[in-house]
Amino acid sequence: MEDYEYRDLMREELIRARRNQGQQSSMTGSIVISMILLVAGAAVIMHYMGLIVLPK
Repeated sequence: MEDYEYRDLMREELIRARRNQGQQSSMTGSIVISMILLVAGAAVIMHYMGLIVLPK
């Protein structure tokens, strides 16, 4: 394999790895934010129903 072929191959793999990492990070962030909002919403509903008391 020539130097230029190897360099092109490594560039393509690096681009692919960066693209996959960016998608994975944003997906993980979305899941974390969704879970936080779900827990907060459940706490507000349970407080409204009188099941828990939230501190002020």
